[in-house]
Amino acid sequence: MPVEQLVHSFVEMLPLTGLGFLVLLHWGQFLALFGLGNESARFSFALKQPPLPLSYTLAVVAAILFNVIPFTEELLRGLRAQAGRAK
Repeated sequence: MPVEQLVHSFVEMLPLTGLGFLVLLHWGQFLALFGLGNESARFSFALKQPPLPLSYTLAVVAAILFNVIPFTEELLRGLRAQAGRAK
């Protein structure tokens, strides 16, 4: 089904797009991972100051769910189909 293929392509690209945005936002640290640039690599975790607004956080959670729900639904369909063949 063409629509399903389109949805799969979209869902598969979301993590790669997110990684690309992270690299762009922190270009100096990306270069530092390879010993390039004029920053040293930082591997510590720190809370963002000031914290992100609640609306932004909820939008990110919604985007994650939008990505996870189709994979979960397909996993369940596949498991049901496999159980039907096993009988």
